[in-house]
Amino acid sequence: MTVKTGIVSIRSLKEINRVERFIEEILDYHNIPGEYFGNILLAVTEAATLSLKNGEEVTIAMSKSRKGIAFSLTRNHIADIELDELDRAIAQHAFARETFIIRSLADEAEFIKEGNIILLQFYITGVNLERSLLRSDKLKSYLARKEKVVDRNEG
Repeated sequence: MTVKTGIVSIRSLKEINRVERFIEEILDYHNIPGEYFGNILLAVTEAATLSLKNGEEVTIAMSKSRKGIAFSLTRNHIADIELDELDRAIAQHAFARETFIIRSLADEAEFIKEGNIILLQFYITGVNLERSLLRSDKLKSYLARKEKVVDRNEG
């Protein structure tokens, strides 16, 4: 079952700080480990930057499922801009760089309708499993220590 738990809209790169605050609040609310913050923040910020290039507004919606969390970025009011040959080459290079970053940081990234909708999926179950195994190993090593316990309260 997927539950939509947050939404934010930004109109320009000047409002990109709202994305950081949005992600931070979402991770805190769902008790998601801080190890994910950097990857999620960079991937969603790059996707928002990419979406804002030719549009007037981008809406970022977050949903949570058993697998993890997902962000959907939707571009609204797309402007038709005529670019010359050099501008198209520069835009294509920037698009390739940004999509590489996004795909590298997200567990799943999907570009729909020529990039007007970007879906990013982040799995969080693996980190919790690794953390619980590490804690289990530490507890086993602690219990396996053969130290003599001295009771200083004995007379």
